[in-house]
Amino acid sequence: MTNTSDRRSPGALANQILTILRANGEWMTVRDVHTVVAEDRSIAYTTVLTVMQRLVQQGHLDHVREGRSGQFRVTEHADPTGARSLVDQAIARFGAMAVTQFVERSREDPELLAELRRQLKADDDKA
Repeated sequence: MTNTSDRRSPGALANQILTILRANGEWMTVRDVHTVVAEDRSIAYTTVLTVMQRLVQQGHLDHVREGRSGQFRVTEHADPTGARSLVDQAIARFGAMAVTQFVERSREDPELLAELRRQLKADDDKA
């Protein structure tokens, strides 16, 4: 039986993997990443592999094959500041409340509010 207290959201694992790869700055194998993740929790190698494969599909990681294993790294166009990861973590933890607080904070800064409006308009134009 699985201990649910050890379970975390898939978004949290993806963010942790991205953080590990960013901090390393070099190509890493799934085994390398799994070793780091497993330092603070019990997790299957295949779980880390699956999340890393999904991150490749989503365009967050680059992957090259080397023999029987592969090497992974954060894509060049990925957010180098980590802002996306921080936003993802806030939304994963606080949901709609995080979005509401972000909008409230944007109202206090005319430049942020203008950027928020620009982003929303761009999304509307795509639809």
